Amino acid sequence: MDCHDDFCDGSRVQQLSTLIGAAAQLGLPIASSSSSDSPDFYAEYLGSDAVMEALVQAPYFIGKDSARVWLPDSLGVSGSSDSEKVAKAARRLGSRFWTISNPGTATVEISAKFGTPLVATAVVDRALDMVQEFNQEKRQSQARSEREFAEERLKAASAELRESEGEMATFLEQNREFRGSPRLVFENDRLQRLVRIRQDVVATLARAVEQARIEEVRSTPVITIVEATHVSGLPDRRGLLFKLILGTFVGLILASAVTVVLELITHARQLDTVTGEQLDTAWKQTVAEFRRWLPKRRRTNVEGDE
Repeated sequence: MDCHDDFCDGSRVQQLSTLIGAAAQLGLPIASSSSSDSPDFYAEYLGSDAVMEALVQAPYFIGKDSARVWLPDSLGVSGSSDSEKVAKAARRLGSRFWTISNPGTATVEISAKFGTPLVATAVVDRALDMVQEFNQEKRQSQARSEREFAEERLKAASAELRESEGEMATFLEQNREFRGSPRLVFENDRLQRLVRIRQDVVATLARAVEQARIEEVRSTPVITIVEATHVSGLPDRRGLLFKLILGTFVGLILASAVTVVLELITHARQLDTVTGEQLDTAWKQTVAEFRRWLPKRRRTNVEGDE
């Protein structure tokens, strides 16, 4: 059963503008975070081995009775230990779990294929929760780093401001009447400009620290679910061309083998080298051997039918 969902990443342009503006005024280069928030990034993240193992080990409670399902059992893997089963199940899940990114619309489509629709839905929902948790942790970690940097810079800028204010106070105390001296007027203007610049830097960094503190504790999701998880009513067409080519190739081989066997039997009868009973026995053995390679039909037992 195929189950899928779409989500997109919300923008943080307004929230980051204060910190970027502060860093720009301080002459510090800030790398853009657009690459880590792109649909391709999330698609790669969801397809990573770590996510596959986390999805396999996650608890799933299915149905009205909330029965717990262990994914390695649902995937039909076996192993001598739980760790081996988890590793095998993660590899098998990778072939049943797909992500498709669309940079044009900034969306990512998640699909999962299982024999049970409820399991497929639960796996996709858990993948969405992991994206939300990862995104929130990433934002909070980034905000923490930005806050620590801004606080350190704020301390240094405040000390520089106090130093400039002290120089300005000393100048005014020593030069109560400086308007008549061009040199003193120039020095007064220079000290005032330096104080104003450092005041602006301190104010900007103080706003950046407060904004980073807010972001550090913010738990609002920024991933928007565009389309809720649902079970697809259409057949899964993934690998249809490969299956068609493989089936045609196997059919040609079987047809060629049957044709060769029939030709040999006809030729042998004409030469009277074997009896009819021996030919019938050989033919039955050949048919039985071919049937071993044919897919077996699944038998379903419904209680109460008998």
